[in-house]
Amino acid sequence: MHSLWSFALFMALGQFSPGPDMLLIMKNSLNHSRRAALFTVLGIGCGVVLHVGVALAGLAVLVTRWPGVRMAGGAYLLYLGLRLLWSVRRAGGGVAVMETGTAARLGDGAAFAQGFFTNLTNLKVVAIFSSLIAAWLPAGSPPWRGPVLGGIIIGQAFGLWTLFVCLLHWEPLRVRLLAWDRGLNAIFGLLLAGVGVSVFLG
Repeated sequence: MHSLWSFALFMALGQFSPGPDMLLIMKNSLNHSRRAALFTVLGIGCGVVLHVGVALAGLAVLVTRWPGVRMAGGAYLLYLGLRLLWSVRRAGGGVAVMETGTAARLGDGAAFAQGFFTNLTNLKVVAIFSSLIAAWLPAGSPPWRGPVLGGIIIGQAFGLWTLFVCLLHWEPLRVRLLAWDRGLNAIFGLLLAGVGVSVFLG
């Protein structure tokens, strides 16, 4: 039950549960270059590093009570969602425009900032990490076990999301997804905006 392997498997499955990080990676992967998507992953990974640090330091309860940070995160996700929906309406789908070379390029810094801010302001992540680490820290655990559990979370965030980006840029799959660009962008926009609104209502 408390083995490192079971924790790694549980976290690997949890990484791909639907949420703001996954939506943002899929959006940037399908609308922009692989490089932009990888910088998005880098931003998300750096946010995860901070979340894990806070969880290991035992500050999760305090951080999750900061309403200003939570509201800022909701506003940002709502902004990203509405912006994507506007691009679908204006240009008939961001991916198709990108493929013709007329879409605005997402720079490295902007891609990193999107990933970092989206992950960092999702304060539920801190509580989740804290709960999971505590569940896999039975009484009498050696002092190194907590940092190792945190390292597993961080390593998977960088590694699995990078593999996910590479999968989305695999040509046979990408061609199929690009054929559905308008619908996918509309879905991503609605979901991102919906998550943002749920933050305000929750």
